[in-house]
Amino acid sequence: MDRLSKISSHLTNGQSKKGNCMGTLGVKNDDDVVIVSALRTPMTRARRGLLSQTAPELLLSHVFKSTLDRVKIDQSLIGDVQVGNVLMPGAGAAIARAAMFLAGMKTEIPCSAVNRQCSSGLEACSVIAAKIKAGLIGNFIKTIC
Repeated sequence: MDRLSKISSHLTNGQSKKGNCMGTLGVKNDDDVVIVSALRTPMTRARRGLLSQTAPELLLSHVFKSTLDRVKIDQSLIGDVQVGNVLMPGAGAAIARAAMFLAGMKTEIPCSAVNRQCSSGLEACSVIAAKIKAGLIGNFIKTIC
């Protein structure tokens, strides 16, 4: 219970403490990072599921297309694309890039992939958020996790 109280105090304190990356809840800040859409490919049984014969770049291209349709963002504002995957050949960057092209995304948009055995999508989001906070990429980022 002590741990829960401690975590709760971090969320409800209302004061931005040194080292607290969350800031003050309910207060907008210029450096806030906001997720505006979250999509993923469907999950099925490996090698036997309904999508076992579907190329991963085709599945991912549908995620890209759907995200662009939902968010309605001008592609010139997209500063980076980060894809989370598990056990993809070449860490998945080539597949992610092919999926971007299949989705009709601009060739100027950079892309990278994170290969993590668990929570790869969350890791991709964390990497992009950290880059935004550090000022390494612009404020208008499209992240596919």
